[in-house]
Amino acid sequence: MIVGGSQPRRINETTLQTISESSYQLSNTIKHQSYPRCREVFLSKEDSSHVLQLHSDAFVITMPISKINIHRTLVDEGSSVNVLYLRTFKQIEINERHIRPFLKLLQGFTRDFIDPNG
Repeated sequence: MIVGGSQPRRINETTLQTISESSYQLSNTIKHQSYPRCREVFLSKEDSSHVLQLHSDAFVITMPISKINIHRTLVDEGSSVNVLYLRTFKQIEINERHIRPFLKLLQGFTRDFIDPNG
């Protein structure tokens, strides 16, 4: 899953028609489920007593997703893009059909454009 990015996708009429048909199919096949509210994460001064506060690096937590604990989850409120590869979704048993389309191109560190699946 990729979230964020500011580069608009260049869309021609054929692509727009394909996206429109895909959107219709997705909206008719995906049933949104209600999930229990996630627990909030609170940090105290004691939690950071052994950390040098010279910068604002991400911190690492373990997060339960789809009945599996995902270790080494980075939490960084400054990030604009979060990337999960398809193999990750397969490993935590989330089907591809639950990935929502994302209609923007993302630009990587090498300035190459990436066309995300969702």
